[in-house]
Amino acid sequence: MGLSFMSTCTIEEVSSSSDVVRFFELYLKSFEGLVLTEVDDNVGSNLEASVSRNFDPSLSWKNIAWLKSITKMPIMVNCVLTREEAMEVGVEGIILSNHGAHQLDYVPTTIAVIEEVQFKEEYQ
Repeated sequence: MGLSFMSTCTIEEVSSSSDVVRFFELYLKSFEGLVLTEVDDNVGSNLEASVSRNFDPSLSWKNIAWLKSITKMPIMVNCVLTREEAMEVGVEGIILSNHGAHQLDYVPTTIAVIEEVQFKEEYQ
């Protein structure tokens, strides 16, 4: 179960609601994993304004190696849309998503790229 840091539910509500593995998008508190969300802050949209207010602009794919070195928890990456990204991130899983694409006219739909990104033996 995944919980966004922007959720209207509290961490405590979600944590106590089920015995399934839980992932929290940014902050860790009683969760078994970390989801990293890729956001392109170089685009002209409302998403850019939100990113600049809420995210550290220095975060990049390079931070994944550091995160893996400091935790034994599984790490998943959100907003992967290409085969190349899926193979390069080196994490336990990806969340195929076009995060915020309803606000952007140049991002493919998730269903349009699912065949390209789907996990096969070559990813393992």
